[in-house]
Amino acid sequence: MTSGNKQIVSENILNVLGEARGELALQCADIMENGLLDSFSLLELAASLEVSLNITIPTNELIPDNFRDLNAIVRLVDGLSEH
Repeated sequence: MTSGNKQIVSENILNVLGEARGELALQCADIMENGLLDSFSLLELAASLEVSLNITIPTNELIPDNFRDLNAIVRLVDGLSEH
């Protein structure tokens, strides 16, 4: 897990969810289950990450397991950044 990607993902979560919800999401074990990230904001976050990191997130990767918490999202973008 690259610290650079973790910082960028954190910033995108804060931008998409807003400061208060974003801070909760960064500390939450399951941001989808706790209602901090819904299907609409998942797509918004994915689009924001694509622009920020110059990656493409394939539609088959837009699944809740890849967006459950900060570490899951960072693992996803780390894997996509390698290609």
